[in-house]
Amino acid sequence: MFCSPQKFRKLKENTFSSSKGPAVNTLRPVQKPTQIFDEQPVEILRSRANDICLASTSYSSCAVLKDRPASSSDVVNRRVIPKKHVDEQLLKDCATAFKSVHEEYEYWIDHSWVEGNIPPELEGTYFRNGPGLHVTSEVCQRHTFDGDGMVFSVAFKDGHAFFRNKFVRTEGFVKEQEAGRPLLRTTFSKGAADGGLLFNPFDLTFKNVANTGVVYWAGKLYALWEAGRPYELDPQTLVTVGETDMDGLLKGPLGGHYRIYTEADGSKRWVTFGSKIMFGGSSVSFYEFDEAGKCVVQSQHPLSGIDITFVHDMAVTENYYVLVLGPIVFDWRRFATEYLLGRCSIAQCLKFDKGGKVKVLLYPRSDRPDAQSRPPVVATAASTFFPFHHINAYEEPDGRVVIDTIAWNEVDFDMSKFITSPEYYEGGCRPHYVRLCVDPARKLVTDVKQMLEHRTIEFPGVSPSVVGKKHTNVYCIGDTVGHSHLWGPAQALMKISIPQDQGSPVSQARAKYAISRAGLETERAVKASDMDCELPIFVNDSMSDSYLNNGHRLTAEVWEPGPRSFCGEPMVIPKPMSKGEDDAWIIVGVHNASTCKADILIFDAARISDGPLAVLHLPHHLPASFHGSFCNEYLGPDPVDASVPIWKEPLHIRSI
Repeated sequence: MFCSPQKFRKLKENTFSSSKGPAVNTLRPVQKPTQIFDEQPVEILRSRANDICLASTSYSSCAVLKDRPASSSDVVNRRVIPKKHVDEQLLKDCATAFKSVHEEYEYWIDHSWVEGNIPPELEGTYFRNGPGLHVTSEVCQRHTFDGDGMVFSVAFKDGHAFFRNKFVRTEGFVKEQEAGRPLLRTTFSKGAADGGLLFNPFDLTFKNVANTGVVYWAGKLYALWEAGRPYELDPQTLVTVGETDMDGLLKGPLGGHYRIYTEADGSKRWVTFGSKIMFGGSSVSFYEFDEAGKCVVQSQHPLSGIDITFVHDMAVTENYYVLVLGPIVFDWRRFATEYLLGRCSIAQCLKFDKGGKVKVLLYPRSDRPDAQSRPPVVATAASTFFPFHHINAYEEPDGRVVIDTIAWNEVDFDMSKFITSPEYYEGGCRPHYVRLCVDPARKLVTDVKQMLEHRTIEFPGVSPSVVGKKHTNVYCIGDTVGHSHLWGPAQALMKISIPQDQGSPVSQARAKYAISRAGLETERAVKASDMDCELPIFVNDSMSDSYLNNGHRLTAEVWEPGPRSFCGEPMVIPKPMSKGEDDAWIIVGVHNASTCKADILIFDAARISDGPLAVLHLPHHLPASFHGSFCNEYLGPDPVDASVPIWKEPLHIRSI
């Protein structure tokens, strides 16, 4: 039943060197990274045509691998850049990541499909959720965010891996599969469900697509979507059990994001939230579940002074739940002139207010000592951005709350230009790593810092051991452009290390990059292994000193899988008896546009620039997904059970 992966894909010869024995991993990037410590920043020019230029900021000299003069038009924001950092071909490649999958698979990943070696100590199950089925009708176009949720799992044990995927059988999914066409309206899509002219714009009930997050807790697996209730799945088979209100607990939706917090006694809690957004008063509810699945903390709070907002993520610290709200207002003009006529979605009526400010909300965890003495905090930052995803939050000894988040310069919920226009990647939304500091006693955001200037990042994570606590490492995906204004799709895996030394106040810090690549043309890989760039820090006037990372370097390790490959959210998995944040593995999915198939990569978290320990080449496509989780339980079949088929005939899912 199994065959060589070359029959599924044609691998580039220079991508990886092959492993000669079961105990030896010879996977290496094309070039081992070195590090530059020069005080003068080194700038990188790179283009899709494989031009590479290393030049000082004076631009007085330029060593180019291909003959190409450096002109003044190449200089933007003090950085030498190619004229086209994102081209039409790259956008077409990116769009292939959003193709539907129409099969549900179950199979053992054959060892011939694996380059390198799966660490034998890696035992557990990796889950991911995301939109897997997109509407292909010519008369009805659905937003990529509205695709039906598809959960896949990879179960690891003794160096073996078992893959399966299944769609979440929501009520809407089942009805539309039976009909073979769209029947229900969705949040990010416009007009009638079937693309017709007649629809009721005041019917604000939307299809629960269950496509955002996934969590395994107390023996149960839940598919999450922030505007509806979770769907319970069988964690072994991924078969849908049904929509759940968590034994009557939920009176509204449950968010797609959550945190697993480790208490002082070593026990863990699933900390999550749900928001009700409505005119006349919105509210948020927080829940904490112990390891037995019992809700041990529940609280509800009004979002004071806020009617319409968009709450996608949360963070937690020892004493607080943390929300960061971007300035969102309801566009009544667009509602009247476009939404009522079916020309835009209800989500597109949420308008980013470029003159508004970010609000940070801290709500006390009610079971903490002295919780009654900690009133809710609403603090306004002197900044304007939109946060989709938070990295982490923690409390300093003096009581200040530090929040690391991904700040988008703006947001537009019509994301069609994301895959159609190179101009989208010229400034615009541009997400970047920002750190906020809040003084709860004074209810002030006292500090805002941009942590990285020349890399956009998203889908961040930290080690589970430091969720809600001070962290030193951030794992994320980022672009490969390396510029303070221009950016591109996520084509790199990154590890950002934050120095913990306290230095004297200065106005700027510096970031050091170590970049390695795999699968790139030889010309492009030569002399492009390092970048050292200035990192400005922005501090509010209300704070007299910049207390974080003063005069020290952030270290960013970068691994790029190739010019036609796109990375998904990295998952941090602590090793058995882990002794530190980076004593872990990183699992990340990669979409290869040249083959339109998926890879699952495993890295050593301490050395991601060394390249992957193992690459699992899947024989099929997996659509771009959102979020995942990992549990230490092996939820797959017995590897030595001969009755388990090596490959099960896939179940076909209808197009709609």
